[in-house]
Amino acid sequence: MSPIAELDKAQEFVYSMLYRVIPPSWLIDANIRGLCARLTTDFPTCKFSGVQEATTKSARAKDNEEVVTKLLLPLNFGNAHWCCVVEKVGAKRIFYYDSLNQKCYMRAAKGVATYLKHNGFNDFAVVPHNNPIQFDQYSCGVLVCWMFLRQVVPG
Repeated sequence: MSPIAELDKAQEFVYSMLYRVIPPSWLIDANIRGLCARLTTDFPTCKFSGVQEATTKSARAKDNEEVVTKLLLPLNFGNAHWCCVVEKVGAKRIFYYDSLNQKCYMRAAKGVATYLKHNGFNDFAVVPHNNPIQFDQYSCGVLVCWMFLRQVVPG
């Protein structure tokens, strides 16, 4: 495997951290960016739109020249919690997920998903995804990565 070029310059990024995280370690944005960069390298029909702050209402532009089947959108709440939105273009669905399944995070993630729906994806259904649930204080990033893997990798 070749190194991920986009992350070589990130101070907090160490390539081996993609393969081993030991509890109670928190996943930082470099971990999630690294996983998404690897997925977009291995699966060209997947695009990573970058880390999106949960309070922002802007959508990322799509490159119309390439065929995109999935859009991965991690949401970070003040460097304390991760949620995500996954848009599946072929299925015309926008999934939103919070590993804690807490109302405040689900509402914010649904807001981002609904914003995408109303700004270019009108015929897409907005669908909650509520499992698996985390039972600790540090695995939300791992579960967001799991969600991305589950939605992108076939089988």
